[in-house]
Parts: sequence; C-alpha cells; structure tokens
Amino acid sequence: MPAAIPLRLENQYFALDLSTDAARAMLEAGNCTFYTPESLGDVKLELFAVLRS
Repeated sequence: MPAAIPLRLENQYFALDLSTDAARAMLEAGNCTFYTPESLGDVKLELFAVLRS
C-alpha cells in the first residue's frame, strides 16, 4: 500500500492493471465506471491516483 493512501480497515482497496486492452481503451476514452450492487448498501467511493515515479 503506497504511503500516500490512507489505510482504513473498513475500506476495500484495488489497483488497475493498465497493461490490458480494456484499460488502454478506458484511458483513451477518459472515463471509468464502477458497478456497485444494491446489496452493498449506501456506497461511498473515494478515488486516489498514485503515479509511479
């Protein structure tokens, strides 16, 4: 976990693999969509971008 991202035990964390065709298409389109099923309740998203140096 990069130090730039706050660690909270109740959160879910993931990373995007930007080497796939789908990821390249997403970057080219300039948008990203997240599906959250209703069973998760009231979901709040916080997005952090961590750039590689």
